[in-house]
Amino acid sequence: MNTTNDRLFKEIITFIDKHGNLSVSEMNKFESFMLNITKWSIDDNKTPQGLHAIIQFIQNASFSIGKTYPSALLHENPFYYKVPRHWELSDNHANDVYKFIEKYYTKLHKFKSI
Repeated sequence: MNTTNDRLFKEIITFIDKHGNLSVSEMNKFESFMLNITKWSIDDNKTPQGLHAIIQFIQNASFSIGKTYPSALLHENPFYYKVPRHWELSDNHANDVYKFIEKYYTKLHKFKSI
């Protein structure tokens, strides 16, 4: 498993370096993040709540990296541009949510090849 993790790490770093248009300092931050993703300071006592938070983060990050971000990059109008109608928000609030989501994904768009 360690060999596979090392290989995947190298592939991810190479891909981001080639396609990410990151500055040297941004690339260094990204690489540092990837190297330290399993090191946590959230819970030195190793309580069940701390372990749950770590597992939840890894699950969410895996889903985002594996499904959400690729979908956002591959589609012209990704899913997140639509505020669900069943939320029954006023037009003003729906627009606020739209702007918040758009701002959240703005940095992702530099990876989009148009």
